[in-house]
Amino acid sequence: MELSAEQREKVSVGVVPMGTGNDFVSNFTDKERFFNIEAQIKGSAYEIDLVKCNDLYSVNMVNVGFDSHVVCKKERLGKKKWMPRKLSYIAGLVITLVRKPGLKVDLSRDGEKPEKRDLLLTTLANGAFCGGGFNSNPKASLTDGNIDCITINNVSRLKFLSLVGKYKSGTHLSGKFDSIISHFKCRKADLVFSEETPVSVDGERVGTVALAPYTASLGKLDEGEHLVEITAFGNRFNTFAALHMVDPACRWYGPDAWRRKGTRWSYEYNVKPSGITTAPTLVKFE
Repeated sequence: MELSAEQREKVSVGVVPMGTGNDFVSNFTDKERFFNIEAQIKGSAYEIDLVKCNDLYSVNMVNVGFDSHVVCKKERLGKKKWMPRKLSYIAGLVITLVRKPGLKVDLSRDGEKPEKRDLLLTTLANGAFCGGGFNSNPKASLTDGNIDCITINNVSRLKFLSLVGKYKSGTHLSGKFDSIISHFKCRKADLVFSEETPVSVDGERVGTVALAPYTASLGKLDEGEHLVEITAFGNRFNTFAALHMVDPACRWYGPDAWRRKGTRWSYEYNVKPSGITTAPTLVKFE
């Protein structure tokens, strides 16, 4: 049953912290009281802000880059019977740290000119906690009407390891790390990525259109006209690979893939199909 706008104004939502991280309830002083369903029903509603990320809404935090890679690893590890749920995030963090993916992004806030940044991670927060207890945004407020943003430069593994303890305890904004950490509040933040980048909303991976089955949900749209914009990125083959190789059956790339003569060589470049190679299809579900 669909509720009218007036009816939705009268709806309140409760929280039962039965997830893996339960970071949202950490924003409140007495977390254990959230298990008291009767107290929640009889209690008074508490209005909070939301962070809108494309067509999704976040009550707690939107994470981009390193943290989202950790979430991906956490989801996989969490399915292992031998992995304790509480340790899956820490294990995902260690694995991601070994690989240490970076994040190149054009970042702008409140309509200002975009700034090119080479980052390790970005948080766009309503609440203060993520990752099952990391106090990543200690200055965040659920009710101030702003997005609390943290960016960490793409530093070395050793430098990041020296920061993790402070990042968990919420003391990383003391000023000691100002050369690598930026903190600001804004009403709107725009991020444009140079390549496929994982994004997680409230600790859950949002997903990507770059992988099969190449679908994305547009959510429920209001009546009227809507604009769908798709940004396509290429891949490294057409930039760095064996562009003079004419063998279409070659599916690997290494030193032996480069040729300067013979039937598998061509003076012309042989690029691979890239980008949006077929017309997108919109499917409407009643």
